[in-house]
Amino acid sequence: MKHTKKLIYLIAALLLVNLAYITFEKNSEDKGNVKQHEVAKAKPINYEGSLVIPEIKLANSAALIKELNKNPSAGSGTFDLATMAAEITSEALKAFSDSTEKSLPLLASWNVGPEGMDPMTMFSRIEQGEHILVTWKLDPSYPTTYYTDSIMKAKKFGMPLVFILPSPESALTTENYYFGLDAATNPNVIDLKGNTLEKLSPFAPDDTWREVGKELGQSDLLKQIQELYPKPPLVLFVSEDEAAKLKWSDVAESSRYIARYGTDKDDIFKRTLIASQWIEKYRQLHEGFKEAFSKTKWKENTKFISKNSYAQNMGKTDTWMKDATTTNLYANVWPLTADGSSINFDLSGSKNVTSANSPQVLANNLPFMLQEAKEINPNFAFELSLNDEGKLTEPAKYRGYAQFALWFLRPSIIRQASNEVTPSKPTPM
Repeated sequence: MKHTKKLIYLIAALLLVNLAYITFEKNSEDKGNVKQHEVAKAKPINYEGSLVIPEIKLANSAALIKELNKNPSAGSGTFDLATMAAEITSEALKAFSDSTEKSLPLLASWNVGPEGMDPMTMFSRIEQGEHILVTWKLDPSYPTTYYTDSIMKAKKFGMPLVFILPSPESALTTENYYFGLDAATNPNVIDLKGNTLEKLSPFAPDDTWREVGKELGQSDLLKQIQELYPKPPLVLFVSEDEAAKLKWSDVAESSRYIARYGTDKDDIFKRTLIASQWIEKYRQLHEGFKEAFSKTKWKENTKFISKNSYAQNMGKTDTWMKDATTTNLYANVWPLTADGSSINFDLSGSKNVTSANSPQVLANNLPFMLQEAKEINPNFAFELSLNDEGKLTEPAKYRGYAQFALWFLRPSIIRQASNEVTPSKPTPM
C-alpha cells in the first residue's frame, strides 16, 4: 500500500513538471507575437486653482515676483471674509497649541511695511481665497493710517495680530545706555583686557534683558494698538533675530566665563552652560515685554517667534558644531527660548541641487529636531522663511522648492522674504 501511494505521488509530480515545461515552451513560441504595452507619459495633474507658470528664466527675483503675481493662486471670485478670517484664526491658534492635529499652513511675508505688502492688500487677497496671516511691521515712523484701518478690520473679524520687529535684544548692544554700562552690569561680552565687545554675553546679568523688554513693550505705538484692539485671540511678535551673540566655541574670550569656570572645561560643558543661560535671558526678555502691556488679553495671548539659526547648518559645513547649541539633553535649545522659530529655508545657494548647500539637506535634518521641539515645548510652532536673495530666477524651481518644504515639513506658516517693493507679493502655493 505504501509503495502504491509513493508511485501515485511520483506520477503526479512528473505530470506537473511536464505541464510546466509545455506551458513554458508555448509562452516562448508566442513571445514574438505578443504586443508589448507602450509606456505613456503621465499627464500633469490639473489641480483646481493651481498656479500655472511657463518654464522660463527671468532676469531677477523682481521679475519672478511680477510673473507670479500675474497668476493669482486662489483663482477668480470673491470669498466671504468672515469665513476666511475664522479659518485663519483657527489654524493660527492650533499652531500654538498642544493639539496633535497639524495646523494648515498660512501664508505670510517679511516685506510688510507701507512700501511692501500693506495690511489692506493682504485683506484683499484673503477675499480672493488666500489664507494669509496678516502681518504688520512695528515702526513709529510709519503713518497712522498704516495701522488704524487694518487693525480695526482685524478686530471686526476677531483675527490675530502679527508684528515683525527688529531683534529687541539688539538694543542691548546698539543703544549707548546699555553698551556704556560698567563691566559688572554690561549685557555685552567683556574681554580679557576689559574691553566691551559688540556681542551679547550669556554670562551677563539677566535684569537688563527684562528691562529692555519692558522698554519696547511700553512703546507709544503698542499702547495705541492695544487701545484699538484690546482683546485679540493671539498677538504674535516675529523677531528678526540678528543680534550678535557669544558662541560656546568662543567663551575663552569672555572674562566673566574665565573668572567663574576657568579654562579646563570640555565642549559639552560649554554648550550646556551657554544653552541654559540663553534660555533664561530670553525668558526675562519676553516676560518684561508682556509685563509692560496694559491689556490683560495681550499679556495672556502674546507669543514670540524668533528668526534664528535653528537648523544650525547641520550637514552643510564641517564646522557646524561651532555654532550649535546641541547638548546631551537636547539637539537644539531654541524651542526653550521662544514659542516658535522662523527657520531660514535658504534658496540662494540652491542652483546646484545635488550639493550639501541645497535646501533639501536642511529640510531632511529638520524633522527630528522639530519632533523634539514639540516634546519639550508642546505649544511650539514653526514657520519657514523662504529666502532666495534674488538668485533664484526660475519660477518653476521656486515653486517646486516651496511645495517640497510644505509637503515634507508641514510648517504652520510659510513666510516669504523678498527685496521686491511692489504692493503685491506672490504666494508660493
